[in-house]
Amino acid sequence: MGTIPVHYRSRWATLARVVPLLDPKTGLLPLGRHVCTVGEVEIAFVKDISFFGSATRAAIWNDWNDALATLQSAVTVHAAWIGGSFTTSKLDPEDIDVTFIINGTDMRRRSPPEQRIIALFDGRHQVEAVLGLKVDSYVIPWECLPQPGPGLSYVQDHYLWVRGYWDDWWQRARQTPKGSPPLPEDALPRRGCLEVLVSDYIC
Repeated sequence: MGTIPVHYRSRWATLARVVPLLDPKTGLLPLGRHVCTVGEVEIAFVKDISFFGSATRAAIWNDWNDALATLQSAVTVHAAWIGGSFTTSKLDPEDIDVTFIINGTDMRRRSPPEQRIIALFDGRHQVEAVLGLKVDSYVIPWECLPQPGPGLSYVQDHYLWVRGYWDDWWQRARQTPKGSPPLPEDALPRRGCLEVLVSDYIC
């Protein structure tokens, strides 16, 4: 591999600071949901010099962009929460894990073919199985709630539940071996995730 020009190294290092540096001991993002753009994720987790030897990251990132474009063809996408091994120091992740936040009202207005596309993005490994993209995807249908509280409809209550579920999930970092029963220490918040802004929220 050739030497990376100094001006490129300094450019990437400066831009990548928008995304927090990974913890040097764990290789994880610090706690929190870190707001960024699509381009800033690419700079930090694809083009950063620490990933120049990766055999998978560039292809996975192309798949993520294709997945986002496909979902946007069927519904309004406001944001994406990205976590998993792609947002760690792992050189060669297997895929990218994402929860897309879509507009619930827009989703319910869509045609049957569009509904099928949306459903494809709301389940483990369906995007990879059907579209051949290395994207593990789920969706949160966002609801415009002026005041969360008693008297909510099922749709509104479900939105709050599923949003809370994924907010909790992306903070976890499993401590016990994969495949073994989870233990209480697996529930502790230990890591952060990225919140990639895609389009403005509208009621």
